[in-house]
Amino acid sequence: MKATADQATDGRRVVKVEFRRQSADADAPMIEVTYEVTFPDDFRITRANSPVLVFLTATRTDTRESVTLDTEEKAAAQAEAVNCAAAMSQSDD
Repeated sequence: MKATADQATDGRRVVKVEFRRQSADADAPMIEVTYEVTFPDDFRITRANSPVLVFLTATRTDTRESVTLDTEEKAAAQAEAVNCAAAMSQSDD
């Protein structure tokens, strides 16, 4: 898995996680999962500089077709995105 932080064309911060889907088929597509990252100012909700991830899309990179992630894929992608977003918040300090 590879996570990258970027800025969307509309100014939102996003994290993209790419991984190769494990499949018995010869066709094992690369999947890209995109999350929007926000850092709420209301510290009653979260700790200071705690990233909040909002799922946006999960697509095949070859066809841009939407895909449904299984539970393990969701958990792994979220963990990778959280680590990338945490690094993003530290670089903002």
